[in-house]
Amino acid sequence: AAAQDIYGSGKNRSLKVVVSPGDGDVVAVGDQVSTHYKAWLLAQQPKTTTGQAPELTAELVEKTKKTTTFDATRTKKRDNRPFTFRLGDGNVFSGWDQAIGTMRYGEKAHVLFAPEHAYEDRGVPLLNIPPNAWVFFEIEVFKPPPPAKIVWTEVAKTLVVAAITIYFVFFKFAKIDGSGSPDPTTPLQQAPPEAPPGTDQEF
Repeated sequence: AAAQDIYGSGKNRSLKVVVSPGDGDVVAVGDQVSTHYKAWLLAQQPKTTTGQAPELTAELVEKTKKTTTFDATRTKKRDNRPFTFRLGDGNVFSGWDQAIGTMRYGEKAHVLFAPEHAYEDRGVPLLNIPPNAWVFFEIEVFKPPPPAKIVWTEVAKTLVVAAITIYFVFFKFAKIDGSGSPDPTTPLQQAPPEAPPGTDQEF
């Protein structure tokens, strides 16, 4: 697939190449969206920060992918959890919002971000990203799973069982004498069993 300028400006600074098209709607501003991604420094950094982006050839992509990622979601460190955010909230770098807004749910794409659309002239020392770095991402977009539904019938069953248990414990087995106090001969008034030797039980 041909590379697309994610800003549609014709400057061809930040580019996207669709790896596999999605079959869902285009992600819209305000959507809660989940992504899996891998991120690398571009293997061949342009000598100048101006001008068009380098061509995203298969050779350049392959060479970049052979280097170490500086971030990824499908890792033990991240528990393989996707990165979920709301498009347009501004909590990510500007190019990320722009790129995701061009993608469909289910789409996978390669995206090359120019420095001004990513980590700018600050870089990220913690991730070993130098200032004015071109960064390459492989991104998958999908809808986050719906929140777990509470099955109220199961909740009701649990409450009924609990009520029956309380009834038998406090009314069936605890005999009430004339003073309104439990009969001291009932099991409820017996001392609790001692803990096994050598253990420290805490309740």
